[in-house]
Amino acid sequence: MVRFVLSITDMFRIFTYILIGFVLLFPYQPAWAEDAASVDPEIQLCDLINQARVNPLAMAASVGLNPDQVLADLPGLREILTQGLPPLNYNAKLRESARLHTGDMLENGYYGYISPDGSTPADRIRNAGYVADITGESLGVLGFFNFISPSEAVSRIFENLYRDELNPDRTESRYILSPDLTDVGIGFGEGTLSISENSYNAYLVTCDFATTAVSRLESELLQMINQARSNPLKVAAALGMNTYKIWADLPELHDILENGIPPLSFNGILYEAAQAHARDMLKQDYYSDVSLDGRNVYDRLFEKGYDPAIAAEARRLLATTDFVSPEEGCKKHFRQLLEQELNPGCENRIILNSDLKEAGVSLVSFVPEMWSVAEEGISYSDFYTLMMVIDFGAGAESLPTELQGIVYNDQNQNSLLDFGEGILNIPINISNDNLVLSVFTDSSGSFAVNAEKGVYDINLSSDNAVYAQEVVLEQNRFVEFQISDFLPAD
Repeated sequence: MVRFVLSITDMFRIFTYILIGFVLLFPYQPAWAEDAASVDPEIQLCDLINQARVNPLAMAASVGLNPDQVLADLPGLREILTQGLPPLNYNAKLRESARLHTGDMLENGYYGYISPDGSTPADRIRNAGYVADITGESLGVLGFFNFISPSEAVSRIFENLYRDELNPDRTESRYILSPDLTDVGIGFGEGTLSISENSYNAYLVTCDFATTAVSRLESELLQMINQARSNPLKVAAALGMNTYKIWADLPELHDILENGIPPLSFNGILYEAAQAHARDMLKQDYYSDVSLDGRNVYDRLFEKGYDPAIAAEARRLLATTDFVSPEEGCKKHFRQLLEQELNPGCENRIILNSDLKEAGVSLVSFVPEMWSVAEEGISYSDFYTLMMVIDFGAGAESLPTELQGIVYNDQNQNSLLDFGEGILNIPINISNDNLVLSVFTDSSGSFAVNAEKGVYDINLSSDNAVYAQEVVLEQNRFVEFQISDFLPAD
């Protein structure tokens, strides 16, 4: 039995939900409710949130509100209400944090944003591995006597969330209609709700919203590194390197060059440590793996809360008097990294080191107009500067097996991901006889899920086609799909 700790407002809402569920009658049926059958509840709610963002007033009418009255009540939101917002990206790490919170509330008998251990939504999102610049969380609950399907529950919970969003008396932040948020993850669960000696069946929802601090370029660069780990010679050839010479010069790497090594998983602590070191170097005018106070990469990671069994750091600096786009700068950095790795004289390989399991890529750029030597003491300030720091590591504890992939439009037809080619929000279904996992690609075209070892079918769907691939997951696995593989030509 679950006992919820509720505010007066929450109590009123829950009793309202219970009354609706018990009577099983309502003055009107939202237009989208009839089409929601057989849809994953979490995906269904994400779709409704995005429909509301794209056309806020049409959704307001669907839940029984008068669009003209909404505009009159919320003059500060007029532009958003009339012009709409881009849809949110469905993020696997936010889904994980939302699911864990929903499960925790059901298991430990409470209803609220603060967990019994004191953790906040921002804490839970960070613990799930999402590096956030902005976070937010919405909760919903529906209690009922008679059975209500998960699909109907989602419809009614969303209706309440959206009505609250458009309430002119609302004092909390708005998340569904926030232009500052880009990602969402949803956790949907069911359990037993106990209020005043009465017990009710209940559906519970957590919606975690956020905007990542990790840029598209940083994410793409990590995926390009993973492509190089997966197939070093293919990537080297695409960059114009002499693969015959590489093979002849590096007999000790023949196994890696031929078969590749598992991909690196993104780690938020490694990202934060890399970013802090990049900024510190630029602000204090030095370029070294050792900070001015004597700390090395192990020290910096440990201070951030990461206990490395092994760690390494890669750095690159581009400083020019003429503007170079971040994309072009990153291309130079990536090529230099791989050239160093495939140099016979390299004594400490990082990208092609299978002992390293995780990484965080940070790019920090400055333009001359933004800084002055007098104010900041930065000798880089006279240049267009792009500093890249990548922290790699493997923790003392083993990591869950991860299936990673990228979906991209191979615009230059080199059979590799390049900057700007990743495709956002492609639905990915990963399944076998025991489970089904759903996720969407992020802004870099990448996706990642934790999964037990086994054989999986990966299905990518779009408006035009479905593409399937079978993979065997024995260790971290990297798969890639070019858009031409599953979208018909125009």
